[in-house]
Amino acid sequence: MTLIGYHATRSGHRASLSAGVKQVTHGWNPASGGALGYGFYVIVGLSKPRALYLTGYGVATAVHPPESVDIWEVWCDTDLDRLAACAVPAGRQWSRITSDLCEDYDWLSHASERPPMEIKFNPRAYPRLRVRLNETLCVAEAEHRAFE
Repeated sequence: MTLIGYHATRSGHRASLSAGVKQVTHGWNPASGGALGYGFYVIVGLSKPRALYLTGYGVATAVHPPESVDIWEVWCDTDLDRLAACAVPAGRQWSRITSDLCEDYDWLSHASERPPMEIKFNPRAYPRLRVRLNETLCVAEAEHRAFE
């Protein structure tokens, strides 16, 4: 297993993620995914850039009352360059993401990022992933790391 990066989310997802990365089959709208569609988003690299904390802060403060921010290590059993990937141009992101991009590839990235800073794993790659809770931040600390 190789550490490939980090995933930030609200602490309310801790129980689910502790059981592993799994495809949500109910109570989730696939159209509600981010720029690269539905899936599991990871900030790539061994450092924790500001973007990681921005994501976590945004998710944790989107609920009421706000929750703490969990930072998860993301491990993969295969090197990323050995998995099927696609760099998606801006013109095919958001509402223009097609099902083939979410079904025919293990992971997607933004074509404008070289090397990619954020990638999105598609459900077909979930069995290759393991996550481990790395740290938990209160909202104030996440805000500090995200904006200062």
